[in-house]
Amino acid sequence: TFQQDGIPAYSSCLLLQAMPMLVDENRAAAMRKVIEVILKNGEEDHLYKYLHHVYCLLSGNILEMNYDNPVLALPACTSALTYKQDYSLAIHLAAECSMVLSPADSIQQFRRYLQLAPPCDKRV
Repeated sequence: TFQQDGIPAYSSCLLLQAMPMLVDENRAAAMRKVIEVILKNGEEDHLYKYLHHVYCLLSGNILEMNYDNPVLALPACTSALTYKQDYSLAIHLAAECSMVLSPADSIQQFRRYLQLAPPCDKRV
């Protein structure tokens, strides 16, 4: 078992523990811990190259908890896009979150998403 943050595989163990959790604040906290460990370990971490996806998992969790205020999920979307600009899931989540703040920006993000998403994507 991995007990220390400094071990690159520790983030994988944390992610495996977080994923089956119910969508709630505990899962969001667990996902934040995964991200914290990945960032602490840097590129040595096995999940570093998937950090954009882990941020999307956090964003999706926050969005599900806060449908009435989707803006709360926007920082995680933005972080995902920082690590991978053309990640279609992050663009879709950002568009969903932006609908409240700026419908015009949201429409632009949805258009970008449609350009990037594969035709088999269930959101297309």
